[in-house]
Amino acid sequence: MLFGKLVLIYSRDWVVSKLNGFETKRRYVVLATDEVSVAILIYGQMNIRNRKAYSPDALKLVDEFGSPPTIYHIHFDKRGYWISLGMNREFFRRIDGAKSTTRRAIKR
Repeated sequence: MLFGKLVLIYSRDWVVSKLNGFETKRRYVVLATDEVSVAILIYGQMNIRNRKAYSPDALKLVDEFGSPPTIYHIHFDKRGYWISLGMNREFFRRIDGAKSTTRRAIKR
């Protein structure tokens, strides 16, 4: 594990990411779907929980330049899903015991 455990929680309109005690939240919309994948657009200002936990320089960059809209193509398989990040793939699996079908917690 290089950077920690990333947990992603999807609601109807938001994706929340949690990594090493830091939490961010951004809006998303579904652009397209097929039998094995979905394309989503993550957009809008990044809402940061616990701003005191971040370095002032990092916060200044996020506040000054914002968070550009990003399209993710999510590919599903039997165990979870994966997305491309540059030349790499990030694999995620569902956390056992996730409480709701509309709110799924995924970790890599």
